[in-house]
Amino acid sequence: MNWNKDEIANVDDLEYYITEHVLKVNEYNQYSPSIRYNQQEDNLTMKFRYGRGIVPGKVWKKVTDYLKEDYEILEESNHYESNYDPGEPPEWVPTIVFKVKE
Repeated sequence: MNWNKDEIANVDDLEYYITEHVLKVNEYNQYSPSIRYNQQEDNLTMKFRYGRGIVPGKVWKKVTDYLKEDYEILEESNHYESNYDPGEPPEWVPTIVFKVKE
């Protein structure tokens, strides 16, 4: 399927597009991002929750380069901090906050 960015109508489509076409991975890959829209701040937050570590530089660059084409990156952090309690989610995961360019 040949995707056009204008056809990406919602967050789920953007998440799918990045996973399948930018990263070219399947849904089980550890670098699959999740994206949420923050209506109050009118921005999107992409988190890489499943990698259990930082995102490799090559993968991070692919995603940020793609986003910079049509989005303004407000904040990015390729940082991972595990929780001291192994049963709990990590304290921090690699995150990119962005919005549509005006």
